[in-house]
Amino acid sequence: DPRLDCVDSLMDAGLAMKVKAFAWESVTHAWGKGRSFVDKKAKLWMSRGYHVTILLQNNLYLGAPQNRRRMFFIAHLHPLVWPKVVTKHPTIGEVLKKVKPMKGEIKVMATGGDAILWERCAKFRNSFSDTYKSLPEGMKKKYVGGKPNWLAKRMEFDDICPVFFPGSVWHPTEPRRFTYREQLALCGLPLTWKCETDKLGPVAALLT
Repeated sequence: DPRLDCVDSLMDAGLAMKVKAFAWESVTHAWGKGRSFVDKKAKLWMSRGYHVTILLQNNLYLGAPQNRRRMFFIAHLHPLVWPKVVTKHPTIGEVLKKVKPMKGEIKVMATGGDAILWERCAKFRNSFSDTYKSLPEGMKKKYVGGKPNWLAKRMEFDDICPVFFPGSVWHPTEPRRFTYREQLALCGLPLTWKCETDKLGPVAALLT
């Protein structure tokens, strides 16, 4: 797996540099299916005199407004200082309420098939994919852009924000996608944060 090759190379570099601390963040599969690889690397760092802390963390408890579970691998020579746990988590509605509209801000409205799915999806757990399956065959053929991906959904104001792909999430009460600034707020990023490109692929990679 080239992704593990990258982790291998970075860990080798960290050991060669004799860093005071090394951190690797990964998706939760690393905690479960990839645990043998993780444990092997922990033994390597410990053999070089490091302590290793492996934990499953959720950004919600660190103050972010997003339900984002990740595994952290931390090799360290000093004691870790743990941040205060945050127990009150803002909903999507509470986060969006703080994002004031900006003049000239681009809003991508739902059109064609997307507008149909946005309107009907409440009966199907807000899933565009499940709603699409319920459409008559004749209507499916008219759907512009083909079948929606399984992540496409209409959000709910009262929900805690999940990890999302920017091109797949829709506003709870307006038939449109979230604006760039709304996406930043839902990810816990400053509204002034700028990306070097406006292309969806790189932006999605950064926000997910």
